[in-house]
Amino acid sequence: MKELDILRLEINYFLCIIESTLSVEDKNLAKDALNSLITSFIFTNQHDFYEYHLQVIEDYISSISNLLEEEYRHIRSNIPITVNILELIKQEIIK
Repeated sequence: MKELDILRLEINYFLCIIESTLSVEDKNLAKDALNSLITSFIFTNQHDFYEYHLQVIEDYISSISNLLEEEYRHIRSNIPITVNILELIKQEIIK
């Protein structure tokens, strides 16, 4: 259960980063995409629009990764965790 709590915290942190660097609308879009991906991951028979949702999250990761401001340097260190989650979901959904 500790791993699920860490995952939840990382996802919430990622969403907060999107909200603070982009907008609330972007955060809500990313949240919907993550919810759909996680649902598809848990219930493997639901693969509707997973490619679209993966692309949405990857676009946000790219946007955050390209931030140049010094204040966002610490944010980039948590991006690999989100990338690893996406890679795991991709592997399981595509099977």
